[in-house]
Amino acid sequence: ANRCSEYLRFGHEVDLAACGVYSPYDALKVCDTPEIFLKTGFEQRPMLYTQKHLFQALTPKSDYNPHRHGFSIEQVKRFPELLASPVVLANSPTRDDVLLAILL
Repeated sequence: ANRCSEYLRFGHEVDLAACGVYSPYDALKVCDTPEIFLKTGFEQRPMLYTQKHLFQALTPKSDYNPHRHGFSIEQVKRFPELLASPVVLANSPTRDDVLLAILL
């Protein structure tokens, strides 16, 4: 129940940010660090998502700007659930301080 409550809270924050209710400098709390990340050595801290990244994620991908993702709001709202059970966790081939999480 607590986990579902957190998923709903994040979804509500996404809706508010998408409607322009949040200050542009406020980050959205996706979730607390999921258990699988704690097992890999991460500390328990809130996982935050900036509004800049939210809007980049929602903007359609194009050849002009490949940093856009074209996600739907529904897909973004699933981030906490997907982070709790990533398909793959892998070390970054270019940075020692980065862990890559591939989500479904």
